[in-house]
Amino acid sequence: MMQKYDFTPTDANGQPPLAPADKPEDQEPAPDLFEALQSQLGLKLERKRVPVEVFVVDQMKWTPTAN
Repeated sequence: MMQKYDFTPTDANGQPPLAPADKPEDQEPAPDLFEALQSQLGLKLERKRVPVEVFVVDQMKWTPTAN
């Protein structure tokens, strides 16, 4: 059985997007992803800084070869 979960996406500043014109004014907005995960699934996301390995390619040259 598949369950449906609702959340409202947010922009980079954590603000919800503009409401569509066809959305009723009296309808309560859906929670953001963090609130939805905690209230609907019991999961809590916490922001944490951790070291991450990064692979950087500064330059790449491609030399064509004959087939």
